[in-house]
Amino acid sequence: MHVSAKADYALRALLEIAAHDPDPVSMTEVVDRQALPRSFAVAILPELRRADFVRMRREHGVGYSLARPPEEIRVGEVLRAVDGPFVLVRGVPPHEVSYQGPAAALSHLWRAADDRLDHLLERVTLADLLSARGDSPWAALR
Repeated sequence: MHVSAKADYALRALLEIAAHDPDPVSMTEVVDRQALPRSFAVAILPELRRADFVRMRREHGVGYSLARPPEEIRVGEVLRAVDGPFVLVRGVPPHEVSYQGPAAALSHLWRAADDRLDHLLERVTLADLLSARGDSPWAALR
């Protein structure tokens, strides 16, 4: 699995906003607190809004707040919204790949890898990440 800079920044922005929930957080605060490129925030925050992860609030200036509680926003759905499928084989989702002869089992392996990632990342919410300390919470998910 490759986590793009866009996906990493999107999750960091959401976590910063979630940490202040329900109060709105300005784009400048998100950029400064998470050391994100400003150009990224300008592009990704509207995208996160269209995907129904955040809402723009215009009280006392423009700010962003979560569109849903942090317990309802799953890491997997954020990653898919930002980057698409978890596993790609030559740019194609695993369920669209098939092989012949001795390589036939590869398509099953790619689907299994995609299913495992989906299973893990759909179980972890923003609230889980906000309350996590170290690696211990993830041990049960392995």
